[in-house]
Order: sequence, then C-alpha cells, then structure tokens
Amino acid sequence: IQEINKLEAAVVGISPLAESAIHKVIWKIYYEKAFTDLLGRVFTNRSSDVCGIYKITNIQNKMCYIGQAVNIGDRWRQHIKRAIGAEERTNNKLYPAMDRIGPWNFTFDIIEECPRDALNKREDYWQDFYHAKDYGYSIK
Repeated sequence: IQEINKLEAAVVGISPLAESAIHKVIWKIYYEKAFTDLLGRVFTNRSSDVCGIYKITNIQNKMCYIGQAVNIGDRWRQHIKRAIGAEERTNNKLYPAMDRIGPWNFTFDIIEECPRDALNKREDYWQDFYHAKDYGYSIK
C-alpha cells in the first residue's frame, strides 16, 4: 500500500497519457494477482462468468453499490481498474470512493444469481433493499 501511495503521488502534474500508463502498471504489479486470488475465493469450483446481482461494500462506512452483470468476475475487474485509473472512469460515485480509500477497503459479494432477462428487475429490488441509491453509491 505504501508503494502504491508513492506511485500515486508521483502522477500528480504529469500528462494524462503518462498517468494512465502508470495506473496500468500499478494494476499489473499490485492488483492483478490479488484480484485473481479474490475471484478464486469467491467462485470456488466454478467459473467467474456468473450472471446476476452483486454488492460492493465500503467496510469503513458500510455504504454499498449494487450492480448487475452477465459476467460478474469481468465486471468486478472493470470496477477495480476504473477505480485506480487503469481504465477510463464513468460517472459513478463508487470510483472516487475506491480511489480515495483504496479498493482493499471494499468487499465484493454475489447476492443473487439470475437469468439475463431478470437482471434489471432484480437489481432494482436489491438497490431498494439496501437503499443503495439513497445512502450508497448506486445512481441508476
């Protein structure tokens, strides 16, 4: 974490292209293996291409993000890469929080597996259940 913080401090004031390159190196060196290990623990004895609803929770303040994906493993990878700047960010309240306190301060859980055609309905249900739009990071 200390090395990551030093590298993050070094990107202040450099070109966006150089900053992006440094963030991609940070992903490759510090996050990729840990992320692969996380997938191995969550998806024990099965593929990470599970379709369903997932929850990402800030362990410091308990705020959460509820999302849907046809491949949850790939979607989590995208969230972390966007949070650390290794991929371009979208308009999402989750990424600034993950960037500020580090992705290691978030938990990742599958809360429901469901067919692709049920994703929107089930995501809405779980966002309401966890109040993820009112008190969390979900925005849609």
